[in-house]
Amino acid sequence: MKNNESMLDAAVAVLEANEGAMAFLPMWKKICERLEISEEEAAGLVGRFYTDLSFFGKIVMLKDKSWDLRERHKMEEYHVSAASAYLDVEESSDRDQTDIQEDKEYDQSVLGGVVTEENEEEVYEEENEGGQTREREAATEALGLKDNL
Repeated sequence: MKNNESMLDAAVAVLEANEGAMAFLPMWKKICERLEISEEEAAGLVGRFYTDLSFFGKIVMLKDKSWDLRERHKMEEYHVSAASAYLDVEESSDRDQTDIQEDKEYDQSVLGGVVTEENEEEVYEEENEGGQTREREAATEALGLKDNL
């Protein structure tokens, strides 16, 4: 790297000159050109740059995975609700029944019991007055969390 400008400052300058959002790779190539970063150096810096860019307040990743200056966009254009990150994994099309069953068994082993075909309905459907399964209630009580719920 021959230029004293930081990679993040260079990213801001590249986006300002572009007057719009850019995909990561074309933006990275322009930054490397601007800072005179060799291909060998670029390979060692790209991961750190991506991480720094993700936390940098002036630049945001838009929902289409392109990057742009935060000031050019409304929050709705780049903000992803944390709730949307927690998708129902059982409805995911790339998971088979074996994966789902393994997850159920693991969840129950953590809560103090293993789900079998014989007790699956009882374990997952029987609830107490508080709306929790007996196993979850026992686990939260054992962890000292019962009063916090």
